[in-house]
Amino acid sequence: MTTAALARRSLDVQTYIWHADMTGLALADALIKAAERGVKVRLLIDDMDARAKNYGFAALAAHPNIEVRMFNPLPSRQGVLALAGDFLGSGRRLNHRMHNKTWIADNRIGIVGGRNVGNEYFGADAEVNFVDLDFALVGPVVRDLSKSFDRYWNSALSYPIETLSADGVNAAALAKLRSGLARATQAARTSAYAALLRRDDAVQRLVTGDWPMTWSTEYRFVSDDPRKALKEPDPAQSSVLKVIGSPLTGAQHSVTIISPYFVPGKGGTAWLVARAKEVERVRILTNSLAANDVALVHGGYSRYRPALLADGVQLWELKPVPGIKSRAGLFGSRGASLHTKALAVDWYRKAHAGRSGARTYAKRAAPTDGPD
Repeated sequence: MTTAALARRSLDVQTYIWHADMTGLALADALIKAAERGVKVRLLIDDMDARAKNYGFAALAAHPNIEVRMFNPLPSRQGVLALAGDFLGSGRRLNHRMHNKTWIADNRIGIVGGRNVGNEYFGADAEVNFVDLDFALVGPVVRDLSKSFDRYWNSALSYPIETLSADGVNAAALAKLRSGLARATQAARTSAYAALLRRDDAVQRLVTGDWPMTWSTEYRFVSDDPRKALKEPDPAQSSVLKVIGSPLTGAQHSVTIISPYFVPGKGGTAWLVARAKEVERVRILTNSLAANDVALVHGGYSRYRPALLADGVQLWELKPVPGIKSRAGLFGSRGASLHTKALAVDWYRKAHAGRSGARTYAKRAAPTDGPD
């Protein structure tokens, strides 16, 4: 919200999910306030989740400084039966979604990561909260981030909300939305969650700008081509997979993978086992059954767990936060849940280069709480 308040020219926002809850409404209010100052706002939402909130996004688009587009939209705009019909007729196309999450202010600072917009992604939900990772980017890399956003924004799969819900884009709908957002934002300011944020030293340091940045001249930002949604699935065509494949194959000492929905399959299991025999350690952090919000995914992962463990792959499973009641059922857990997707190659060796005994420690010990 700080970047939205400081923006002077533009805000480009791209996400998979945007919930109409406390945090979602507060961020929507921040976009409108920026637009009122003359900031040009572009909002790109995947239509799978947005379809149920169709008229809220249409109301936003009624503001002269806000454009809203839906990625890979469903033909119907409401109704469960209509949704089922959409998938029967266009299932292959509709099964390809946009999971990118980007927030770019003035093309000068960008935020990317795995976090959607909703209470559970910011530690504000009473039942399920996702542990996630974001990067704040400043400098030339933001231009690459903006190019990726523009590629999705200008894709043939991105439709202006006016073409999907023309009757919802009107001044009366915007006025109603403004009124609702004002009430929601006021309630958020006086919530227990807001009080906790005001008392959190790390949050306050972040808001005031008192937070460290790591500068690097070596970087690469990459995202997949939005047109892959129109093609048959082909891992070889994934730009992201091409970039991460080389360091994985060339790992000399360690491979660390963090994945909330980890289902390696036979091929992936064989590859991980082979790497575990060639490097000092291969370790993976994923959700335990008690922490997985999609229980069926855990079932797909657990069948490969014995083979991975038997051949030297270290597995770490996130458990719900102590003191919070949780239960696992058909549709997942209630409690803390991992949502971060990350990969590190040879990081431990590089971080401890030159330290006496570092090699021995890397071989014999692993942190008791798993990778951060």
